[in-house]
Amino acid sequence: GYGFNKSHAAAYALVAYQTAWLKVHYPAEFMAAVLSSDMDNTDKVVTFLDEARAMQLVVRPPDANASSYQFAAEDDGSIRYGLGAIKGVGRAVCENIDAERARSGAFSDLADFCRRVDPHKLNKRVLEALVLSGALDAIGPNRASLMVQVPEAMKGAEQAARDAQAGQNDMFALMGSGSFSATKMNLTPLSVVDEWPLQQRLVGERETLGHYLSGHPTEAWRELLVQLADAPIGDIPKVYKPVAPDQRRGRFSDQPFVVAGMLTSQRNRGDSMAFVQLEDWSGRIEVSLFREVYTEFRALLTRDAILVVEGGLSLDEYSGGFQLRARRVSTLNAACERQARLLRLRLNGVDPAFVRHLRDSLAGHKGGKTPLRLSYANADGRAEIELGADWRVHASADLKRALEALPGVLASELLLSKPGAAG
Repeated sequence: GYGFNKSHAAAYALVAYQTAWLKVHYPAEFMAAVLSSDMDNTDKVVTFLDEARAMQLVVRPPDANASSYQFAAEDDGSIRYGLGAIKGVGRAVCENIDAERARSGAFSDLADFCRRVDPHKLNKRVLEALVLSGALDAIGPNRASLMVQVPEAMKGAEQAARDAQAGQNDMFALMGSGSFSATKMNLTPLSVVDEWPLQQRLVGERETLGHYLSGHPTEAWRELLVQLADAPIGDIPKVYKPVAPDQRRGRFSDQPFVVAGMLTSQRNRGDSMAFVQLEDWSGRIEVSLFREVYTEFRALLTRDAILVVEGGLSLDEYSGGFQLRARRVSTLNAACERQARLLRLRLNGVDPAFVRHLRDSLAGHKGGKTPLRLSYANADGRAEIELGADWRVHASADLKRALEALPGVLASELLLSKPGAAG
């Protein structure tokens, strides 16, 4: 009885046919255009990036020596991230970077970049956003060094601009050199420092791009998360098995499921429920917490917390995505302690002080139920020793990481059972 207008139906059918044809025959070009259409909407960009990867398209990071303002398809069928999708970087400076690169070639280093880009469009805030997003990785040793170099590079570029306005020409301008570097600015070489840890680089990407691009923080705990969860989030469609207890009603029951990931966003509805998004290296899922469950576990729902959630998994027929209705929420440390079966240290070349260092590292963790086992191997043989009950520990992800830092420890291995299988 709705009577959808036939002219509308015909128009929508034609557009659907055209876009489907483009998506099949020109996938990189199509997805680059779709991404460019909503660059200011981070949620949509993330959704479109997921779709691009599901189509087996490679999405290359932003690069001042390769990117334009918008997302663009490259000759090899990949998609190049658009500079305009970086938060705090406006269209004018992006187009200036693109035009200068086309006119005078690739940028050689940060000093060259600052000197050639219009200083009225490039300021410290924009430059730092470009560094944090990874858009300047190609012209510096690493992001930490680039960030340290920002003040000196901008100072040199400002001095060069003042000299140009005053009609001064340095030796290099007289020689007709088109390139420009720290040496030519009469500066000491730009500082080089050790690179930031991966976690810090990823935080910078999230601040400027709205999501993680070169990795995911959960990668650091992957060994533990794959033991605790029934599947990585991105693999849920492969293992989901709906159960229909009442065929006459056609209703599917929730599948008992355990998911582990980082909490990246949260929506509350009053004081009785919340919807949170969990991410791991493979994908994301929405988790709902209702009434008693929300009240019991709400203190654990903090941004960037790595959580293990047990609940009922269902397929949302409207969105086509999966949703988990939580019944129990644990921090990674709490889940590890509850599900731990064994903590093994693989050793090599320990000295007489090792026992003291080990005892100091275990201070505050003893008295648990998890046995500690030492595994040693050399060219002549191997041995594995399980320490006595006095050495049993409250196992956790933090303890695992602390033990890995001890001299002589090659690796640590925490063996876990699935939540619900023990404890």
